[in-house]
Amino acid sequence: SVSIDLTKEEKAIKRLGFPPIEVSVGCEFDVVVFSDKSGYYNGSLAAGYENALKKDLLKSIKDEAAAYACRIESTCPGGFMVNLSGIKCFLPGSLAAANRIIDFQSFVGKTLNVMIEMYDEKRDIFVVSFKKYLKHIIDRKVEDLSLTHEYTGTVTGTSPAGVFVEWDQYY
Repeated sequence: SVSIDLTKEEKAIKRLGFPPIEVSVGCEFDVVVFSDKSGYYNGSLAAGYENALKKDLLKSIKDEAAAYACRIESTCPGGFMVNLSGIKCFLPGSLAAANRIIDFQSFVGKTLNVMIEMYDEKRDIFVVSFKKYLKHIIDRKVEDLSLTHEYTGTVTGTSPAGVFVEWDQYY
């Protein structure tokens, strides 16, 4: 038999940022089982949830339709650290917006839809991309534009041919 300390698991789940898990008779869970020094077997729902989610994320690298909401938690060299359902991921600055980012700090706390770009085994971290998500939905979003509506945006860059303007996070 395997012992699962639900009080300990609830704390671990909350600390990791996973959604709350409701346990009732008949529920099935992915559980990671390990033995302690005394030879007793213990189970972890939090570790099981994390393993199951990582398997899904690995599968979604090839799935062109799998998108996830993530929360930008902090800036780091080259981009952002984001929380995707309790899994820490890296969002490169070059993949975080449609255009060049002017103020990285203004992104902290925002929620973005992203797709999985790759898994870096060496660093044990998923790399996510808003631009990959944008490529997936942009045709549909462009169809939603109206020639009679006035849009307000922010200039994010210039070139000899014109300017780059961003509005509504997608354009």
